Amino acid sequence: MSKAPPGIRGGAFEVRLQRARALVDLGRHKEAALDYMKAVTQSLEEDRLFSAAFYLKELTSLRLDREMFLEEYSRETDLWWRVRALQELGWDDERRQLLLENAETIEAEGNPLLTLELAWARADMREYIEVRKDVADRTRDFRILTSDEECNEGEGVESEEE
Repeated sequence: MSKAPPGIRGGAFEVRLQRARALVDLGRHKEAALDYMKAVTQSLEEDRLFSAAFYLKELTSLRLDREMFLEEYSRETDLWWRVRALQELGWDDERRQLLLENAETIEAEGNPLLTLELAWARADMREYIEVRKDVADRTRDFRILTSDEECNEGEGVESEEE
């Protein structure tokens, strides 16, 4: 294998980038993103900031995130992840339609995050605020519980009743 000129990479690094570009053309977005991320990571590890920035810029300009959100939306069966994909894509009309079409299921399951999304879809601000408060309370309670458990874990803490 011939050596690349000074300042220009060759070998496995260049092969990885060419492979990433080919994978984009083939619509194999996950694999392309992995190869790009490996090139960026390698550049950062070698303190080649210009290279890292250049390939990161190339990667972001390809909008592989959009393609992966679309792919996830089309293959996902879990309603929450379908809603999230549409949310990340900024497709509010499609998201609203999906939520309204699945309103019965959402109401029956009682998932607070999907209920919040359904209130948004219905433009029901009162319900949205109520559910938002509930989610915030649950989050706060979870944080307190988690914090207490972390503090007491493995310490053999005795209860006050003893």
